[in-house]
Amino acid sequence: MSWKAFLSRRDAWNGARDERTISVYTPAGHRASGEANALMIVFDRGAYLSAVPTPTILDNLIAASRIPPTVAVFVDNPDQATRTRELTPNPDFPEFLVSELLPWVQARYNVTTDPRLTVVAGSSFGGLAATYAALRHPERFGNVLCQSGDFSWAPDDIHVMRRLADATTETGWLAKEFISSPKLPIRFHMDAGTFEVDQVGTGGNVLETSRHMRDVLLAKGYEVHYQQFVGDHDYQSWRGPLADGLIELIGR
Repeated sequence: MSWKAFLSRRDAWNGARDERTISVYTPAGHRASGEANALMIVFDRGAYLSAVPTPTILDNLIAASRIPPTVAVFVDNPDQATRTRELTPNPDFPEFLVSELLPWVQARYNVTTDPRLTVVAGSSFGGLAATYAALRHPERFGNVLCQSGDFSWAPDDIHVMRRLADATTETGWLAKEFISSPKLPIRFHMDAGTFEVDQVGTGGNVLETSRHMRDVLLAKGYEVHYQQFVGDHDYQSWRGPLADGLIELIGR
């Protein structure tokens, strides 16, 4: 395998210009011609290159023929404030992915344009963003790998991770968006930890809202693979489920 880092510029919706680092993993033997590789877009670049050793996970899965050769693109955020603004449902971020990032990747790497072999992935707000991106663009993202998605988020919730929120904010905003939309050609892997439970009565933490989102999707007829692990909201807990999700979504 190999991976390279690039600096990407894009117009932000606040009128400024964002700079971010993009890293690209290519599998062993990647060639510019021949059968196109599967594609994964994953958020929180730094964490998924180190705390979750995604290049090593991909190397092992590909070598064992558990998944097809896959190119992975790791997307960074300029800072924490931008991460919160971009990864909570904001229509400008999925537009950046499909109008700028995907064409950039497809011009440089031999990757699929088939949404059935394209995965968008992330954890916490990144899992929320991955689910929202597929809702906005199912024609590009046919698979969602959502790790401990923070589905407690709502537009009037100003508290990051709801640590200071109370029960006056109704959770499940994104679930309602799926309820009101027709069934789309998207498949899901979702996971959440047993220790991500609501202990203070704010209306649901990651575990409860992930279960609710799972049930909404199942009721709409979606294919959903749900995994509950013994762990908390941390990258070490997401290592194994990342591999499991890739096998379920694009596995051979």
